[in-house]
Amino acid sequence: MKNIFLLILSMLTLNVFCQYFPETTTYYSSSNNITMGEEEINFRMDKGYMNIFDNYYKSNSKYGPLKLKDTGFDESGSFYETYAPDIYDLENYVGVDMSFFKVNYDKKGGSVLSIVHLISNSRKKDPSIKYYFTESGFRIRQNN
Repeated sequence: MKNIFLLILSMLTLNVFCQYFPETTTYYSSSNNITMGEEEINFRMDKGYMNIFDNYYKSNSKYGPLKLKDTGFDESGSFYETYAPDIYDLENYVGVDMSFFKVNYDKKGGSVLSIVHLISNSRKKDPSIKYYFTESGFRIRQNN
């Protein structure tokens, strides 16, 4: 009986951490979604944490735990996934920076076009938003 319980528990836990997000390198970024600069950044989801590696500064930032919050299609037909903090008691996070990610794909199960990183804090008026684009996402954005 104990073995069956452990098997079920491990399957449920594994499902939480098996979010689909391919390791991705972006080559362009924007803090205001207007001006664009070249910046090579690697994104990797690992056990519910988003790891962001800046190739220029050789620095790594880790955000999470995160959970897949929503999926769908936007007005252009691109597929998206949103990741939000995996927390239960928001009262303990007042004044704490919280990261949210939106990953845009060319189609469901397709290639990553862009990643939006939003940092929100209940004590700050406006959130911080940074946009990252892959080569194909940058070309699509330039054509619009």
